[in-house]
Amino acid sequence: MSVDVKSLEREGIRRFSESRREPQWMTELRLRAFDQVAQLPLPKVEKMRIQRWPLPSVQPPRTDQATIPPTADAAFLHELKQDMPWLDDTVPHLLVQENGATRFVRLAEELKQKGVVLTSLDAALREHEELVRNHFMQGAIRVDENRLTALHASLWSGGAFIYVPRNVEVELPLQLLFRFTLQEDSCYPHLLIIADENSSLTVVENSVSGPSASGLHLGMTEVYVKRGARVRFASVHLFHESVIDVTFRRADVAQDGHMEWILGEMNDGHTLAENYSILRENGAASASRLIAIGTGNQQCNYQSRNRHIGQYTESEIFSRGVTRDASWLIMDGITKIEKGARRADGRQEQKVMMLSEHSRGDANPILYIDENDVQAGHAAGVGQVNPEQLYYLMSRGIPKEKAERLIIMGFLEPVVTRIPVEGIRRQLLAVIERKLQA
Repeated sequence: MSVDVKSLEREGIRRFSESRREPQWMTELRLRAFDQVAQLPLPKVEKMRIQRWPLPSVQPPRTDQATIPPTADAAFLHELKQDMPWLDDTVPHLLVQENGATRFVRLAEELKQKGVVLTSLDAALREHEELVRNHFMQGAIRVDENRLTALHASLWSGGAFIYVPRNVEVELPLQLLFRFTLQEDSCYPHLLIIADENSSLTVVENSVSGPSASGLHLGMTEVYVKRGARVRFASVHLFHESVIDVTFRRADVAQDGHMEWILGEMNDGHTLAENYSILRENGAASASRLIAIGTGNQQCNYQSRNRHIGQYTESEIFSRGVTRDASWLIMDGITKIEKGARRADGRQEQKVMMLSEHSRGDANPILYIDENDVQAGHAAGVGQVNPEQLYYLMSRGIPKEKAERLIIMGFLEPVVTRIPVEGIRRQLLAVIERKLQA
C-alpha cells in the first residue's frame, strides 16, 4: 500500500480546510498531520505485505459534493430504495451520505428534545465545536500512530457525529448509510460517537460502494463510552473488488462502561480492519463479534484488540472467517493486560473455515499479560467443513452442496443473528449467499 502523496501540497490542505469554513484548530490539526505522513510507517501487519496493494494517487476529497444540501424528504429514501431494496425507509433515525456529502438526516423529535445529536461531522464542527475538539483523535485514535492515521487526519471528509447526553437511553438504533460511487478516487469518513454517563444506544453503520467504484476507503470510527454507559455498534461493509477498504474502529471505555462490536466484513476487495477497545477504568467491558468471507484473490487482515488498564475489566473476542477460491484471510486476536489491571478477564476465540485448497486462512490468538491476578484464555482453529457434520446431514437426504451451505451458515450464525436491524440482517444474509455461490 504505497501511499503516493506527491500530488498533495501543504497549501492545498489549508485551502481545503478553509473552503469548508473549519475552525482554526482543525486546520492546524490537518496541517500537523500532513507534515507527519511521509515520516510515519505503515501500520504493522503480520505476514501480509499491504505495501504492495495497488492504490491511486492520493487526492483531497472533492469539495463540490458538499454543496448539495441534505434533505429530510421521505421521497429521497423511496428513490434510494430502488437500488437498495433492503433499506427500511420508515426508520425514525437515519443519516445517509454519498461520497462524503450528507444527503439525508432524520432524527425523532423526542430524541432532539432530550439532547440527542445525529448529524454530519462537518455540521458538528460548527454546532458542537467543544465536544468535537475535546474528542476528535484525542485518545481512542491518535494522529501520529502510523502513516494512515496521519493521512486520514489531514484529509478526512464526511462521516457523522452522535452524542447521547447523560442518563438518556436511545431504544431504537441510530442508522448510518455511507455510499462510495467514485472511480479512481478516495474517501475518508470519520465517525465520532460520544455516550455520556449512564446513557445507552445502538448504532448501525452500513458502508457500500457502487459496482463501478474504485480507489481507497480510509475510514475511522471513535467511540467514547463514559462512566456506566453502554454502546452497541453494528457494522456491515460491502465494497466492490476495486475498492481497498482500510477501517480503524476504536473505543475508549470508562468505569463500568460496556462496548459491543458486531462486524460483518463482506467486501470483495482487499481489506485491512481493526476494532480496538481500551478498557481504561475499573469495571469496563468489551465484546467483539466478527465474521468475514474471502473470495477471489482477496487479501484481508482483521485485528480485534483489547487493552486492559483498569481493574475488574472484561473482554471477549469472537471471530469467524470463511475463505474460498484463492483468497487469504488473517484473523488476529490480541489481548493486552497491563500491570495493575488486577482481576481482569480476557478471552478470545478465532476460527477460519477454508473451502478451497488454494485459499489460506490464519487464526492468531495473542495474549500479553503483565499482571498475575488475572484470567485469560484463547482458542483458535483452521480447517475445512467438518466431515462428520456433512455425513450426518447427507445421511438425512440433504444434497452435499446444500449440506455444506447449512454448516457454513451455522458457523457464521452467532454473529449474523446479533445484527439489530432486520433489513441489514437480510442484506448480510443475501451477501453471504452470493459470496458462497460465486
